[in-house]
Amino acid sequence: MLMSVLTGSGKTPAADAGTSRALVTAFLDATSEVPRDGDLEKHLVVTGGARSWEPDALDTVTTATATDPAWLRLRAAVNNTFAPQE
Repeated sequence: MLMSVLTGSGKTPAADAGTSRALVTAFLDATSEVPRDGDLEKHLVVTGGARSWEPDALDTVTTATATDPAWLRLRAAVNNTFAPQE
């Protein structure tokens, strides 16, 4: 499992053990394993919390705003650097 959490995320009070177990079970039931010979990048759900991007769409993004996640701004900068010049 590969996850990240925004540094500004607020802490929430701990739930009781039964509630925590049910939430974790529901989360794991909604996931799947990447095949051993699979490409991790093709199996990730890439999201900024408000929007999700398909892996192929990230190959072409060349712009991002200050409100976009840092990983998207970096990806846009890299793509823009290596984009064919007209």
